[in-house]
Amino acid sequence: MLLGFDLPPEIVELFIDGLSIHLGEIDSLRALLSCALVSRSFSFPARRKLFSSVHLSMNPPILSPPESKFTRSRDSLFQRIGALSDLVDADGNLVLLIRQLHIGIDRGHFILEQKSSLHKILDAVNRSKNFESFSISGPFSRPLSWTTIPTGTMESLAETILSPSLRHLSFMDVEGVPISMVTNRPYPLSLSFIRSRFAIHPRPSESSSLLCLKSLWVDRYMRDFMDRFCRYRRNLLVKHLKAAISDRQDAAAVWKFIQQTKDCLNSLDLYVKAL
Repeated sequence: MLLGFDLPPEIVELFIDGLSIHLGEIDSLRALLSCALVSRSFSFPARRKLFSSVHLSMNPPILSPPESKFTRSRDSLFQRIGALSDLVDADGNLVLLIRQLHIGIDRGHFILEQKSSLHKILDAVNRSKNFESFSISGPFSRPLSWTTIPTGTMESLAETILSPSLRHLSFMDVEGVPISMVTNRPYPLSLSFIRSRFAIHPRPSESSSLLCLKSLWVDRYMRDFMDRFCRYRRNLLVKHLKAAISDRQDAAAVWKFIQQTKDCLNSLDLYVKAL
């Protein structure tokens, strides 16, 4: 360092952590990029913070000028994901820094194509013991149908969702999610279902095995959640429920869910819209 000595690691960690607390998203990102280059003592803590949460989507870069109308093209998206894949291949420890992964699906579903190299990122993250949070967002105007996902990408998504280290799983604007993505898990899970629904099974068999959810957040389609999931999971343990109620059917479904899980439910948050 320019000062001629290295700061204690504890001080560096506090400094790096404080950047995201006291600065906005853009300013903290710029500061972290600078810290990653300033010295060896700052490099690893800054890289760990930078790669802890990875967002892959068609959205413009965070550091693009506010007045810029830049949006990623299909080729640009593939190039960026490919560059991340190359980094992960070149440095085997880099994937261990990724704790959260968010995938934003574009209207053209380009990111799901085999050429995008998304499956390579998913396969690498799936091998990391530090990976703990995964979210998938479909286009708001036209929800993603799970059955339209290419086979190779779907297999990588399923393996990532079923990763033993995963603790938080979120679906937003996704239709037809297989129930097995949630039920076949060895550890408790925090689940968010935002404007999303499970797939319809004509004659599913009722399961008597215990399913533990640390928390559950359902926004819209609560009645569908009850009909397509809770109806066949009688032995359900949920510690915390958060639900958005937009009509009387949602209210009735929430009440039914509370009755089913009242012996284990510790906390409840309800967001009531105009009925």
